[in-house]
Amino acid sequence: MSKSNGHIFISYAREDRGKVTILAQLFEAEGWSVWWDRDNLSAGLSLSEAIGTAIDDACCVLVCWSRASEKSRWVIDEATEGLDQRKLLPVLFDDVKPPLGFRNIHNINFIEWNNQDSHEAYQRLKTELNQKNPQRSFDKSSQKIETTRNESTMTLPDEIDSLLKQLEDSSISPEQRLEYGDRLAELGDPRAGVGLNEQGLPDIDWVKIPGGDFLYGENRELRQIETFYMARYPVTNTQFRAFIEDGVYDDDDLWVELPEWKRKPGKSSWRQLNRPCTFVNWYEAIAYCRWLSDRLGYCIQLPTEHQWERAVRGTDGRNYPWGDESGSGLANVDEISDNSGFNNLQQPSTVGLYKMGASSEDVLDLAGNIGEWGWYENESPEDVSTTVKVRRVVRGGSWRGSLANAHASIRLGFFPEKRFGTIGFRVVRLISRNC
Repeated sequence: MSKSNGHIFISYAREDRGKVTILAQLFEAEGWSVWWDRDNLSAGLSLSEAIGTAIDDACCVLVCWSRASEKSRWVIDEATEGLDQRKLLPVLFDDVKPPLGFRNIHNINFIEWNNQDSHEAYQRLKTELNQKNPQRSFDKSSQKIETTRNESTMTLPDEIDSLLKQLEDSSISPEQRLEYGDRLAELGDPRAGVGLNEQGLPDIDWVKIPGGDFLYGENRELRQIETFYMARYPVTNTQFRAFIEDGVYDDDDLWVELPEWKRKPGKSSWRQLNRPCTFVNWYEAIAYCRWLSDRLGYCIQLPTEHQWERAVRGTDGRNYPWGDESGSGLANVDEISDNSGFNNLQQPSTVGLYKMGASSEDVLDLAGNIGEWGWYENESPEDVSTTVKVRRVVRGGSWRGSLANAHASIRLGFFPEKRFGTIGFRVVRLISRNC
């Protein structure tokens, strides 16, 4: 995935130059750098060389589809390059179908645009462009905190504080926040619930989920649940590593009543300490809960499906942690696959990166990032037995799936010995100290 903090590249047909000129002028008035005028090339460069260089250096390839551009070889080639580099942002000037290969990508409708920056289409475009993270923000009044990595004069505490603020700044693109999260992992992420406590045990940030009535399942059936506590974040790499390094992984007591399997920890492709653990199977998640229950003195388990849905849906039966409506930039999912937006990190991210997607009780990452192993069998949601080798439920979608797959009622099932880069887990704590 190509990343850049450069200019906006505008791809268009010459017949649409009038509209594009106005767009470019509006962008430049806002403080953005724009590459759009093919008539002004640097000496010694061919048109194809100039365009290739400009696209490589761009933060975004804004393609303007119209009756003229849909047939333009130049525009199609530029759009293809923008798509390959994951920089494509298409708008519709005319009521046309984009060329084959671009029809499943969401377009911003500029058909009724009145050439004014106050128009809804332009405002939507501003929002999307801001997510692409160019060098200059549209909002000049709110100066973003500079990237701290190269600021040699900044103290370590100041840099960490700066990174924490940027993690929660939704006006910064997910790609950039991902980098800030990884930098925070290098320095030591101090957030509660992410790392270890003074005893070297997982520091779980427990969120109280009040009991009572709630709506469950696709048909929103009325159910009741007892009060419980849920971890604010999925179990992180550093928290799972504490289990492995405690020297008890092969202790038979942790695997009682679990089917036999070849015990050996997996290896994640993403080892940043503040990212969720992945390549962990259901058996290991159960053993981890037993280990942590023993170490902390609480009854700690994987969430039941009732607990998981209550945490996601709140008391109003919402479809997603943040509400009923889908939206861009609210979860680490593949937005491109179902036209819900233009973001797709293609990897798990630092826990809590999507603060704006929190539940009503402020539990994070319940939609997207990683799917979460649940306690029950997939085929029998009321069965809590552990002795049978059957598919186990996974909830919440993942970074690889669409936003639709992160809907509160979606259930997936996988065999318990399997490991995936898209699946991890979080824990719950029961009021009773006895499991």
